[in-house]
Amino acid sequence: MEEASGGGGNDHVRNLQSEVEGVKNIMTQNVERILARGENLDHLRNKTEDLEAT
Repeated sequence: MEEASGGGGNDHVRNLQSEVEGVKNIMTQNVERILARGENLDHLRNKTEDLEAT
């Protein structure tokens, strides 16, 4: 009886691990987008400074 319920626990753990992996992937993408936006903002700021200087 204990073995039957223990097997279900493994499925639950696998499901949770899969969900955690999905969240990690989403968060990695979010961080990459944030970094790219920061680079774009730096580029725009530099262009603005160049325009102000002319």
